[in-house]
Amino acid sequence: MFEGVVATLLNRFLGNYVTNLETTQLKLGIWQGDVKLEKLRLKKDALDKLRLPVDIKEGWLGTLTISIPWSNLKGEPVRIHIDDVYVLATPCFQEHFDPEREEEREYNLKMRKLENDELLQMQKMSKKADAASEQKKQASFTEQLVTKIVDNLQIVIKNIHVRYEDNISNPDHMFAVGATLSELSAVSTDEEWRQAFLHDSGSVIRKMLKLAQFSMYWDTECETMQGLDHESLIKRFSEAIHSPKRSQPILLPVVGMGKLTMNKRPTPEDVRTMAKFEFDQLAFELDNEQYADAMLLTASFDYAMRQRCYRKHRPPPGVRPKDDPRAWLLFAMRSVYDEVHDYNYRKTWKFAKERHEDRLLYIRIYTAFKVNNGVIPEADAVALEQLHRKLSYQDIRIYRARAEPSIRKQQYLIRKREIELEQTSTGSSGTVSTTAANSAGAGENENAGITGWVGSWVSSWVTGAQPAQQAQQAQGASQQKTTAQPGSDIGAGGTTNDDENMQLSEKQMQELYDTIEFDEENVDDDEYDLPKETIKMAVTAILRSGSLRLKVDRKTKDHTLIGFLFNSLKLDLLQRPENI
Repeated sequence: MFEGVVATLLNRFLGNYVTNLETTQLKLGIWQGDVKLEKLRLKKDALDKLRLPVDIKEGWLGTLTISIPWSNLKGEPVRIHIDDVYVLATPCFQEHFDPEREEEREYNLKMRKLENDELLQMQKMSKKADAASEQKKQASFTEQLVTKIVDNLQIVIKNIHVRYEDNISNPDHMFAVGATLSELSAVSTDEEWRQAFLHDSGSVIRKMLKLAQFSMYWDTECETMQGLDHESLIKRFSEAIHSPKRSQPILLPVVGMGKLTMNKRPTPEDVRTMAKFEFDQLAFELDNEQYADAMLLTASFDYAMRQRCYRKHRPPPGVRPKDDPRAWLLFAMRSVYDEVHDYNYRKTWKFAKERHEDRLLYIRIYTAFKVNNGVIPEADAVALEQLHRKLSYQDIRIYRARAEPSIRKQQYLIRKREIELEQTSTGSSGTVSTTAANSAGAGENENAGITGWVGSWVSSWVTGAQPAQQAQQAQGASQQKTTAQPGSDIGAGGTTNDDENMQLSEKQMQELYDTIEFDEENVDDDEYDLPKETIKMAVTAILRSGSLRLKVDRKTKDHTLIGFLFNSLKLDLLQRPENI
């Protein structure tokens, strides 16, 4: 049913973080319902979204298992198991500078930000364009979809260890910061909170959440894990997770349990969602050496972020000013020259002319790209990619905003022309054809729950396309087969075969509605016009004990300078219809 959509989504998501992903094997496994991927290596730039000067030196995803019962999505759970995720990160602010690699990383980060901006813009446009009834349909669909996912999904994550090693921030010694997790799971239960998947959960869904042995550490004067062979590295990572006691923890192991209850058919007096979390203890510890290393690490990160734009001129790592004073003098001169030259160049007519031409070219190509559903000539696709690399993130956002009126106007004219052609063909076919057309129109109204606004919203959410483009989907797909050129989608976000697999057909939309038990034409207004006093969500968090200790000379005396202890902390949170 949705095998192609799920396979493409997983390919896109995992492809951003994994290097040795076999897409063919993944697609085959998705279609069969069972996927097991082993020893996936994480990309070096997988943490670029954090915008920190950090690279992944070694990163492994041991096992990813996905089981999807396509033949019985209503009666059987979707199981996801993730085991043995190990990440070793190191600072990258003094590595050898690679201009091509740095440019590619900045370009990928820019394009991801633009994609997120488009999704936010789509949501804002939908809220402005749709009537209150359509918004209720979207809210109902979203709620039903989330409820079904929570009801069907069983996820278990085991053995996570993320470690950052730094031998630069503190010249006196190397330190390591890390977090470990033994298990995090969410499984369905019965009324007695015993693990069991119920084929018919009735009106109440119950989930048991488990957090086991989550801890954080900050080791000073430690041994590095870099340079170890794969087996030794995995062994060290695994032993650190299950170690009963660490020498320098900053958060002692945390064990917690959560109970989630969702009412699928609540009355205005009922609580929609209830969550209760219980933790045995939260114990934080910090010594004087850890505090000093933390201050040095913060200063190093700040310095690295400020000098990022000068890295291309910086001498190689290990070259000090007294070793090669000429190289450092050239570094200072070139850095200042670049800033002065760029500042003066922006005041010239040549820059103004180039910027004007880039703006006109980008608006023209981007408008054609959006109106034609990504089907543009190869030359335009190459030019669009070059502009994406050349222009700044702020300029692209401005140019896209200026192109929006023209895009909406052309899309309106295309829809108007299609309607006129339909009316002309209907008028020339006589009374019999008119009657047939009316009956066809009635059939379309009956299927509004499938091809209506929610169906358009789902397809646009999955594919990343604008809702207004859905009316032209079939036409765009047929044009692509005849006009798309090889390589026209590179870097420009053009339509590919995977994008075709992501389109939800009318039959798939109906199957999706049936699976989540959603009826677009039967949305209860009273369910969303709730009284102000209705409680949509109630969250209770209980902490049995907590502590914060500041220590000195932990390695010798382990003396507690000051401590703060408390017992039985309870926090209640309520969400009502008018809350955020």
